[in-house]
Amino acid sequence: MICAPFRGLSGIVLAGGKSRRMRRDKTELAVGGVPVMERILNALNEAGAFETLVVGGRPERFDAYSVRVVSDDPPGFGVVGGIAAGLSAMRGDAALTVGCDMPFLTGELLKRIASRLDDADGAAAETDRGIEPLCAAYRKSAEHAFRAMMREGDLAARNAARRLRLNRVFLKGEDARRLFNMNAPEDHALAQRLAAEMDGS
Repeated sequence: MICAPFRGLSGIVLAGGKSRRMRRDKTELAVGGVPVMERILNALNEAGAFETLVVGGRPERFDAYSVRVVSDDPPGFGVVGGIAAGLSAMRGDAALTVGCDMPFLTGELLKRIASRLDDADGAAAETDRGIEPLCAAYRKSAEHAFRAMMREGDLAARNAARRLRLNRVFLKGEDARRLFNMNAPEDHALAQRLAAEMDGS
């Protein structure tokens, strides 16, 4: 059970990037024979999300999934704008928020993040490399901070930690490896090699 004071937990998947380094649409990738989008949606479902929103253009990409697709409004603000759009459109009181290129997330890990919301604005994974804004749970009320970042041109999503009260969930070892994300073809190739190990752990 998720022990946090909210009535409903949404899921938000950010899928609005141009995938320039990957040179193909990340949402079409598969790892270990399973589409990455399917992996992520399964993890969100296992974590208790009663709805999932995908923020990104070309909604026909997601026809195979039971998701609601919303667009950045206004466009052009990257991850910060995507999070704001998702928080605005969601029906829950809080949302687990993840990227579309993180094949090894699990429901158990996301549930841990959500359980740390307490009375804060959000909760986010943190490793030795710093906070991970796309493995996080944000309350709907956190939208104001992301909108302020958009107005001010502060588009580094990690900077939300300066504006919001975020509880940190420090991850190390195998848990930290589950934040692996794919930005380039070599990352996808590495994910394929890791799949048997990570999926069996």
